[in-house]
Amino acid sequence: MTQVHKDQTKYREIEEVLALSVPFGDSAYLNQNTWSRYADRLEMLSGCVPSAKALGDAVRHASDETKYCVIGDPTVRNSINSCLVHFRLKHASEAVAQAAEIIQLTRQQVEKHIATPPLQVGVTAVSRLGQGAYDAWMWTDDRREDPNSRYFRMMVEKELGPAHLKLLSASSSQIEMLAKGAELLRTLLPQLANSALSHTHLVALLSHPPDFTSVTNPQIPGVIFLSPSVLSTPWKVAEYLLHESLHLKFIDAEHTHSLLPKGYKQKDCLIRPPWRRPHTANPYLWPLNRVLTVAHVYTALSLFFLIADAQSSELAPVYGSKIDGLPQLIQQSLDRAEFLTGQLQLNSDHLGKAGQHFVRWLDEVVGRLQPFRRPMGCYLHLVSDLYDTEASTLARVIARVPSEKLLSEVNLAEMGFNRTTLIDVLSEMLQNEISCVHEIAEKSGQPLEWVDLLSQTVRQERRQSSAELATLILGTRALVCQSLQKIPAGRYTTVVAPLILDDLLLSSSRYVEATRRHLNS
Repeated sequence: MTQVHKDQTKYREIEEVLALSVPFGDSAYLNQNTWSRYADRLEMLSGCVPSAKALGDAVRHASDETKYCVIGDPTVRNSINSCLVHFRLKHASEAVAQAAEIIQLTRQQVEKHIATPPLQVGVTAVSRLGQGAYDAWMWTDDRREDPNSRYFRMMVEKELGPAHLKLLSASSSQIEMLAKGAELLRTLLPQLANSALSHTHLVALLSHPPDFTSVTNPQIPGVIFLSPSVLSTPWKVAEYLLHESLHLKFIDAEHTHSLLPKGYKQKDCLIRPPWRRPHTANPYLWPLNRVLTVAHVYTALSLFFLIADAQSSELAPVYGSKIDGLPQLIQQSLDRAEFLTGQLQLNSDHLGKAGQHFVRWLDEVVGRLQPFRRPMGCYLHLVSDLYDTEASTLARVIARVPSEKLLSEVNLAEMGFNRTTLIDVLSEMLQNEISCVHEIAEKSGQPLEWVDLLSQTVRQERRQSSAELATLILGTRALVCQSLQKIPAGRYTTVVAPLILDDLLLSSSRYVEATRRHLNS
């Protein structure tokens, strides 16, 4: 058996674990649990909401197809949840009357044995990701307005409007690209694609601010929201469909399993992913349920990228050129999945029994994808990724700034800086980073010969042009990255020396944030 064939066999076995194993892979099992849970919730609303008990009874006796269409509908799920919060948890909801109306209309539909998502009823011509009855449909404005459509628009405005995200109507070419991406995903990962996509009931596009790509929201269950910018190639669409569908799958697992213990509060345990830059507006401290779902996504994306890399040449005539930088994406996804599962193991006391099982399940898959594991708590390589990406972005911004602006005084007293120039701020940032990486290297037995010379360069060259400063930032950060990458994984971990690396991240964050704030002022 050739190595390629061995790899393909291993990948298919891993795909089967992610797609079919009980309790977290098998979507049929998760969906059955979800339907039962929502029928129970409707029973709890008996006496509070007209039609709730009747709808619950109808759902229990309905066909699987009807259950899938009705309980998977975002307006129905949100209406049930909102009424439960309003009447049973006593948190007032302004939309409770509309939610109760949705429940009543849904009861009437189920009793007529109409196996169609209630939100889809008013659509003139339904476009789907595929030909199957359970394939997600796509949002367009080609529909009549009814209580469900108004309720859905209200949900989107409430949950996503504050982030300046607005619904768009998908065009025929965008619908075609979405369907092509779903087809490619099923070609690459037939079992995992069907498993993940079965939790996606609707795909909608959003207008958005810069840098937005995609989102799911627990308050709008069953819906993937995408930026039109990700519809560039079938490969990119396939990646984002898998990514966001897995988040929806996790939401269903979280609703039906004790992933977190009773009484868990977010502040009890928060984890900072080292590839995200902490700043004042968002310190990137993730609660455990977010760490669980992101670890799940990165594990599956690792497999997706590995198979995409292996089959891209064969599939290029039908689906176009493969995703750029696949080797880097493979390693990045594996590294992040490994780090997050490691952090979850370190904090397993904060997980419920099902959560601990979920972590063991994921860790087994990560171990098969990446047999040579780094020591627990090692994340120098992840910080290196952050610095490499950020250095390029920051240097491009600086290079476009007029040199006189770099030399003009800035007042960043509220961020702890004295009145100074932007060049002073950035030079100080680089000096601090050099000192931190020097200390890390010394403690790891990996002395750096370039430190003194570069430190002198950064201190002396304080009146550079924009282009010169951008070059200095890129050069210094490149040396920092190279130095971090050269340190053997076992010599620096969060267990051995956690504070220096945290200082490096948090200190640099202040300088980057100050720079961006000044340039945007």
